[in-house]
Amino acid sequence: MKLELPGQLRGPECKVIMPVATALRRELEPIVGAISGNGIERVCVVLRVAGSLGDFGAPGIEELTIDGDCVKCDLVFSDEDWANQSPQQIRAILAPVVVEALRECLEFAGVQAVPIDLPPTT
Repeated sequence: MKLELPGQLRGPECKVIMPVATALRRELEPIVGAISGNGIERVCVVLRVAGSLGDFGAPGIEELTIDGDCVKCDLVFSDEDWANQSPQQIRAILAPVVVEALRECLEFAGVQAVPIDLPPTT
């Protein structure tokens, strides 16, 4: 199974989260790659990040859907003053909710999941 973590950003300052999201995706790929079931081959968690140009509503997981071999959801983040956060702080914000969204997507698709544990930030 493959993992996708695309982003929709509401402000230029939000772009600082994308390198952290990419690193997080790389950490999760081996775990997600070991999961199979129910014809699902991709999990897509769309990061919708609020910033200076607006927001996407209340933070949380929304719009769980299955489209062919892909289960996806939107993961909404409130404005966290992204430009003033360190990469470690951004990872601490992203990682737990991305893992939870991944779990919810797999559960929604009826896929037997393996434990998803990430090492703590340093």
